[in-house]
Amino acid sequence: MTSRASQASITDLSTRTAAIEATLSTFATQNTLISVAGFVQTQLDAPISSRASTADLAAIGTKIDQLQSSSPTASLTALTQAINQLSTSMAANQTRIAIEQALARVEMIASFYLPAAHGGQLEVVRSTVVDVIDKSDAAGGNATNVAKARRALAEADARKGSGDYRGAYLLYAGAYQLLGGIGR
Repeated sequence: MTSRASQASITDLSTRTAAIEATLSTFATQNTLISVAGFVQTQLDAPISSRASTADLAAIGTKIDQLQSSSPTASLTALTQAINQLSTSMAANQTRIAIEQALARVEMIASFYLPAAHGGQLEVVRSTVVDVIDKSDAAGGNATNVAKARRALAEADARKGSGDYRGAYLLYAGAYQLLGGIGR
């Protein structure tokens, strides 16, 4: 073993010395600086056994390599996919809520009464109404209203097929309102 300082201990000493100098520069006297210099010299001459060994440094390096190679990328990719799915689901839910509010109020919102071919979401409006009809029927909703809603849906589909998108939307709204007790 040698009594030479390792690069790590020199760097550590330089950092400590800079911190001490910064602190003492405002109020240090010549005598206190001599004391500090003596302390630094004592630390520099510390026995080699008190410094990090090559084996210790190698062990630390191995741990760092293991952490870097544990591939947090896979976890990040899975997390990113989950966030994207959640974002898509939330957007779909927000759209559905907006559609149901518009149907309940019979609001003529262009993006809701135009079909996808014209930049709208009439097909999404239709699927929302179908979903509400099916769920109302499955939950034992008023059979008369469910039947009326299905007839309104069929008529709306016919209007949509003939290009009367506003008429189709109004009938989808009527079917929706039948099930919500709004248009009795």
